[in-house]
Amino acid sequence: MFESKETASIPNQVYTRLKSEILSLKLKPGQSIGENEIANRFNVSRTPVRDAFKRLEYEHLLEIKSHRSTVVSLIDINFITDIIYIREKLEYAVIEELCKNFSKNKIFKLQLILKKQENLFSQNLSLEDLSRQFIEADNEFHNMIYQLANKENILNFIKSISHHYERFRVFVNFTDEENLYKLYEQHKALYECMVSNNLDTLKELFSQHLYEGIYRSSEKVFEYPEYFKELDLNH
Repeated sequence: MFESKETASIPNQVYTRLKSEILSLKLKPGQSIGENEIANRFNVSRTPVRDAFKRLEYEHLLEIKSHRSTVVSLIDINFITDIIYIREKLEYAVIEELCKNFSKNKIFKLQLILKKQENLFSQNLSLEDLSRQFIEADNEFHNMIYQLANKENILNFIKSISHHYERFRVFVNFTDEENLYKLYEQHKALYECMVSNNLDTLKELFSQHLYEGIYRSSEKVFEYPEYFKELDLNH
């Protein structure tokens, strides 16, 4: 049940909760969910649930096959490779722009996020909690780059088309602390290149940072084929 008594906010709360559960893989790719089930769980009518389902379908997170059949969409590897390509081009351009005016204040803000990431590994968190919190801090690091460069519109565009990629990141990193620490080390290396304005090395490291996850995940993808849409080899 939702805390807010604002009727108008209920559809958005249902949407936000469901979206969070899909992106975090609490609701698994291919899992069936129903309007009645969600309405009963959240103690709301079916109308806000139906509205939330439509929004999530528009974002390719749900597939509504009929009034009685709605499933969480499968993760699409083709979407993921496209998003990585877009990020490689756009985000690196944003980083180059930021490096032209990388003030001490901006450096400090990224330092704080890196320290936050580092500290997570000494807090005796469960692997699940570590993964969730690190992915949030990972997002914070990349988001801050766009914000410091005054490129929030580009950030919002990338976020709007990255839902399959976000789920894939959770899938790849959720059960491997070593992978999470490697991501932290890559962030630190990227930051050091930014501070020293070493753009040639930065470009190489950034590309490696983006693509490494998909390269090392093939075995895990084959272990859970039911989570993934069939790969279009002609894409």
